[in-house]
Amino acid sequence: MNIIVIGDIILDKYLWGNVTRISPEAPVPIVLLDSITHNLGGAANVAQNIVNLGAKATLIGLVGVDEDSVILTSLIKEKNIIPELLTDASYSTIVKTRVMGRSQQMIRIDKERVGDFCYTLKEKLTTKLTLLIPKATCVILSDYAKGMFVDKETSKWIITTCNKNKVPIFVDPKGVNWSKYEGATCVTPNKKEFNEIIKEEQIDHNDFLTNANKLKERFSINNLLVTLGSEGMTLFTNREKHFNSVAKTVYDVSGAGDTVIATMAYYVAKGYTMEEAVEIANIAAGIVISKVGTQPINKEELKNESKHLQIHLK
Repeated sequence: MNIIVIGDIILDKYLWGNVTRISPEAPVPIVLLDSITHNLGGAANVAQNIVNLGAKATLIGLVGVDEDSVILTSLIKEKNIIPELLTDASYSTIVKTRVMGRSQQMIRIDKERVGDFCYTLKEKLTTKLTLLIPKATCVILSDYAKGMFVDKETSKWIITTCNKNKVPIFVDPKGVNWSKYEGATCVTPNKKEFNEIIKEEQIDHNDFLTNANKLKERFSINNLLVTLGSEGMTLFTNREKHFNSVAKTVYDVSGAGDTVIATMAYYVAKGYTMEEAVEIANIAAGIVISKVGTQPINKEELKNESKHLQIHLK
């Protein structure tokens, strides 16, 4: 199995330390730095989840020509992800820096510069994907609204190419311009994103099922999965099915959406039904949010937590 992940790549940087006193300069805690770690974020975290589950992951995204891109590229290779990265000297590699005091996030500092996805880069992307998509088991679009899909024609071309080659395509959306996701196999908004698109499309219904079916019809989406945080998640196929949250402890929701879409796509690609794949993804989400920081799923943990299911995990 080879799953292609296309999207906004982020470097998650963590500054770990202890808080022992308040600054005399301002009423803020002083963090005494112990260590610095880096994790893969955004589309790169989706790809790492795929590898951890047992498939090949080819990662396509944009990075700058800077020190952070060197760290990011090294980490991608270290995690056995196949990099097909686009580089642009005018682009700043996206970094989210979190200052952690006693395992609690104190502040987050973001470094990014979102711009237009220029013609040259689009041409390089389509050239890569024209060769890669026909050989793919499935494709995931990880849209963090950081530049890869600012031009809706890019995502529309990818989805059309996947459909022509009968390759399932899963989308983690951002924003209210869902015309760029038209024709996708499955779209996975969270509760906030779902409510925003309902309002944008002026769908005047209070019924959850009616709203979901209207969106599916309007954008020719085969399946819609709405993640609801502590309330679990609801899948809309030709019927509605709700999955209650199985999370025991919620430490950090960072990257939970990445784990959900990666797990669901992986198991659908392996031949499981959409409902079975979502049931497994729901358990995977419960595992990763019980950990501090952006953490991908571990296959053995998933198998252990899924023992009660009437589904044999391959």
